[in-house]
Amino acid sequence: MNSLISRTARYAAVSALVAPLLFGGAALQAQEDGPPPDAVLARVDGVEILASDVADFIATLPPQVQQIPQAQLFPLAIREMVNTALLSTLARSDGLDQDPAVKRRIDSAVNQILRDEIIQKVGDGAITDEAIVAYYQINFAEKGGEIEVRARHILVDSQEEAEEIYELLEEGGDFQTLARERSTGPSAPAGGDLGYYKHSGLVKEFADVAWSMEIGGFSAPVKTKFGWHLIMVEDRRETAPPPLIEVYDQISQELFRAAITEVLELQRRKSEIILYDADGNILDQ
Repeated sequence: MNSLISRTARYAAVSALVAPLLFGGAALQAQEDGPPPDAVLARVDGVEILASDVADFIATLPPQVQQIPQAQLFPLAIREMVNTALLSTLARSDGLDQDPAVKRRIDSAVNQILRDEIIQKVGDGAITDEAIVAYYQINFAEKGGEIEVRARHILVDSQEEAEEIYELLEEGGDFQTLARERSTGPSAPAGGDLGYYKHSGLVKEFADVAWSMEIGGFSAPVKTKFGWHLIMVEDRRETAPPPLIEVYDQISQELFRAAITEVLELQRRKSEIILYDADGNILDQ
């Protein structure tokens, strides 16, 4: 498994997609299952156009253009690529490829292509089944699941009322009864029962207090954006770690990000980088 799409896989994917293109000209016959990526589909002044080149071209088209069978799309794409090759030859014969502005655009396009290729290469090397399983074992399986807390709360609008209820609790008042009688929250009929929550599932001020409490205890008034709370913790449990399939894409992204960051930092140390402001002054690095 690899979350990055190889050139061959990308060809297979896009060759099944479609798009109404207005390239004009008669359509050539194509096999419904598509030619192999290295098949030569055209030659222009001796330069070959491969099936993989056509697939790469189709991949650049807008999504809305991808609606008809490849038997119709491929011939149109080939004709457009042939037209592009002919016009490119004409542009070179006119010396446009030596125009400084054009050369800068060509260099920019080459840099983007090389960037994409090195990203593909780095990603292919970093995102392997072995790396994903190792990351999962360290960051999920061995750490276990998240802690969940089952809490009840009494929610009121003012600090004064919250402190009054807190005194009643200190005197032995029943938390559930007071929640039913005094809480303004939707959990009041259930005695303030919120059920089990992860820390990230609760507003931070509430969660920080709940996670610091002993089971069976109740808190002093806690202010959040919803009002004033009195909190009681009834239980605490550890959930099972998520299965690998659920976090596969997340792990792939983490490995990819780490690999790209590493190669960028290594290359940055080897390179001279100078930044300028709009007036040509060198900026502090």
